[in-house]
Amino acid sequence: MQVLLSPKCKIIKNMKDYKRTDIAFEKIKEKVIRAFKRGAEISDISVSEKEAEKSGVSAGRYISVSDDSVLNGEKSKYIGIAERLSECIREVLPKMDGRSQAEYLVAGLGNPKLTADSLGSLVVERVIVTRHLENSKKVFGNKLSRVATVSPGVLGVTGIESFDIIKGTLERTGIKCLIVVDSLAAAEFGRLATVFQVSNAGLTPGSGVGNKRFELSQKTLGIEVVTIGVPLVVYASTITAGLIDRLEPKCRVQLHEAVTDKLLNHIVTPKDIDLIVSECADIVAMALNMALHKGLSLEEIATLS
Repeated sequence: MQVLLSPKCKIIKNMKDYKRTDIAFEKIKEKVIRAFKRGAEISDISVSEKEAEKSGVSAGRYISVSDDSVLNGEKSKYIGIAERLSECIREVLPKMDGRSQAEYLVAGLGNPKLTADSLGSLVVERVIVTRHLENSKKVFGNKLSRVATVSPGVLGVTGIESFDIIKGTLERTGIKCLIVVDSLAAAEFGRLATVFQVSNAGLTPGSGVGNKRFELSQKTLGIEVVTIGVPLVVYASTITAGLIDRLEPKCRVQLHEAVTDKLLNHIVTPKDIDLIVSECADIVAMALNMALHKGLSLEEIATLS
């Protein structure tokens, strides 16, 4: 069959330009090391500086827990996901010398007024904050780390870059480890709310919703940075590019209206995103509380958070 193209049509030569994702294993599939622990799929990727230049993925380690329990509403499995995620967080946290109490700043990025971008702010509300407790050792012994939180909001609301707020807080407090929580973008709709990614490669605020700001990383801040993210959006252009890729090469034709620069700025989320974000925040906060306050029982974490 002969395909006739109108003058306004053009052949898509490279749809990768329209695909956006923050999930490491979606970009570097050949390097993924997979394992299954208690029903969940764990992926572990280490990206070198040389590989980072080719792939567009920042150099560092990426560990992901893949589980669809949130989408299926299986709340009985949430503690299990949190336990596995806490193990992944401990894998990338800097090792302490044991002479001083561990101290962390948890930063919840994003806009709390934009549901799909509110993961970070919801998580910090549920993290057990202890830095201000002078007599905590008398009650809890060595069960608690010193933890502080900050929710810097977004530039359009505060007029201040998240980077500047976080850097100023770190300099003022002297905290040497930053943990950043943010919403991410995925390349496939089926991965929304099913992947919990932990990394020591740093993070660019706003990347999940197409509004990139200053990078938060060891390179820019001079301290250890751990990032935690959950994909909660997919770009409309990514979905369209995926559909076009499935066509036969001779049918990969784009009308000017099909994939445009305007479509690059549109995002898609599940219809029940408010519930999904809240439950993902519960899991991430629980995992953080387990990882940072290693001596606390589940009952104590539930009471304090």
